[in-house]
Amino acid sequence: MVMQVERDEVERPLVAQLKAMGWTHRPGREIGTLDVETPLLADLLESALRRINTRPLDGVSWMGASDVDRAITALARVPLGEGVVKANLAATGLLLSGLVLSKPSAGHGGASATVQYIEWHPDRLGLNDFTVIDQLRVRNRAGKDSVLDVVLFVNGIPLVAVECKSPDLAEPVREAVLDLRHYAGNSVKEEGARARPGEGPTRPAGVPELFRTVQLLVAATGETAHLGTVTSGPEHFHSWRSVEPEDSGTLRRELLTAGLVPDADGPAPAALGEQQKLVGVVLRPVALLNIVRHYVIELPIVTDSGATLTVKAVARHQQYRAAEKAVRRLLDGRARSGPMTEDERGGVIWHTQGSGKSLTMTFLVRRVHAHPRLSEFTVVVVTDRTQLQTQLTEALETSGSDVVTADTRTELEGLLRAGGRRVVFGMIQKYGVGLTFSGDADQDEDGRDLAEEYAEAERTRAGTRAEVAPPVPNFPECNTSPAILVLVDEAHRSHTSVLHAALRKAVPNAAKIGFTGTPITTGREEDTRRIFGRGDSPRGFLDEYRMEDAEHDEVVVRIRYEGRTGEGEVKDGTSLDRRFDDLVRDRTPEEKAALLKRWPTGSDVAESEPMVAAKAEDMLEHWVTTVLPGGFKAQVAAVSRKAAVEYHQCSAGGPRPAPGGTGRLRPRVGRRHSA
Repeated sequence: MVMQVERDEVERPLVAQLKAMGWTHRPGREIGTLDVETPLLADLLESALRRINTRPLDGVSWMGASDVDRAITALARVPLGEGVVKANLAATGLLLSGLVLSKPSAGHGGASATVQYIEWHPDRLGLNDFTVIDQLRVRNRAGKDSVLDVVLFVNGIPLVAVECKSPDLAEPVREAVLDLRHYAGNSVKEEGARARPGEGPTRPAGVPELFRTVQLLVAATGETAHLGTVTSGPEHFHSWRSVEPEDSGTLRRELLTAGLVPDADGPAPAALGEQQKLVGVVLRPVALLNIVRHYVIELPIVTDSGATLTVKAVARHQQYRAAEKAVRRLLDGRARSGPMTEDERGGVIWHTQGSGKSLTMTFLVRRVHAHPRLSEFTVVVVTDRTQLQTQLTEALETSGSDVVTADTRTELEGLLRAGGRRVVFGMIQKYGVGLTFSGDADQDEDGRDLAEEYAEAERTRAGTRAEVAPPVPNFPECNTSPAILVLVDEAHRSHTSVLHAALRKAVPNAAKIGFTGTPITTGREEDTRRIFGRGDSPRGFLDEYRMEDAEHDEVVVRIRYEGRTGEGEVKDGTSLDRRFDDLVRDRTPEEKAALLKRWPTGSDVAESEPMVAAKAEDMLEHWVTTVLPGGFKAQVAAVSRKAAVEYHQCSAGGPRPAPGGTGRLRPRVGRRHSA
């Protein structure tokens, strides 16, 4: 019964949707049993190799029979001795970069040739063959057969494996992932109750040979579908909730053609399911090749034992959506053409904290440098995070991008003048209100002068009580080319306007894209959009992914708020009122009222030294008794830099600012929890 539900409610609708999008369907019974010695559709691959690999001058195929045989053998015999993951990484390199073939046939005319298995150029994607097979039977080396639900082949090469499970199962997605990993010969170790012998479903026979080239794994249940790779555990598979950048109208028409939705002339159309979205976006022929080439990357991770492993990560829906929107804006937007016009190729990508903005930037840079119209861009990444620099550098190795770092202003000026196809990191100092490069700073972030930061905050408060705008660095004009893309990390920060003014001088015609996940203060939100450009979201951003989206996707855990009161009372209030009356006795009632509105402010109360000291003591006690036992850390968000320094001094037991005046706030920190 369960098998029939899987076939009727999950597998058949999925295949029908693929057919409506242009995939050629071949039932598994027509294919017969695939031999793991050559786990490919050799006839389709041979035709594709001849079709794709042609001489540039006359378009005639140069591959002879021996060339084809050598190319197929090289892909089919990638060694599995070190496991399927390393074999998959090696095979991926062949798919993306091609096979260097020595002594090709005379039709080529050269000493060596590069054989491409897939046509990646956006203008020639029609040369590829897209075939879907359901109920594919594969026989492993032990003579045991496995039947895979759905496998997607491009030019006869298996790129996607789909496992379908009935939504009636207790954990259908998890069971599908475990089966897929078992097929791949890279089983997930189950722990705890799930590891008890004699319980749970019997896993299928492994066929790792087929998974050498598989780039994406899909766990489908009809209601939803989750996406991962050969290294993804159940917790790292993710659903696909976005239709953009695809057109929802096109997707609905395809579903109507497949008989999967009612006629549009009826009542309001039903919401698209998550399986329909994943299939309609990720597995669309053109999009699939885009994702495989640009949105599946290798990442090194450090295990609990200290070892380093390489895993494959695929973009989540919001990362793909944002990067594709940015690329389309770069391609279609108007570049700045004079002093009175603004560049229309940028915008702000607002993705909440913890949603993977660093990877979004990585995917975007990789996509830009692999696009034929954008490949010569100089990409300037302005950041204070060395982690982002390391991550981008490692991820871009496969794209052939030259990655360099400018630690000083002089270095950045030189690299901007040189231009060319490269990624330039401008490493700025993390703290302070100005724009200082890390190599030009007197001290790094671990040597912060907190006392000086406190004194600066006091000087600011004693003056206009408004943030003093730092001077704009006197950058010279370095490069007027429009083929420059500036990516600004943490675009909400106060230095953004200063950075904009500096870059406006140095690279006046560059496109600019800002990334942030922190709420932008009301006064700066419109200024931030003015600097980077307006987008199409309701708030004028290029793309948005808010906290509620991240919670729904389980990208971040839901935040639980526990209210803790910090009440205060005025000590010697009568004396304080009498002194105030003495000071203002010559003022008019209107002037007295205006002074009372101006002082004290909420910041004065929040920055009161006794109040800060009592709150710091309460927070430390709460952390030690409640948070620390769970192995967690804590972070303090203060009302100002001055207050932050005071909290630091109180928590560290260092010297505190001397309280001033006889009228002071005496804190009463409560233990109550608000609802």
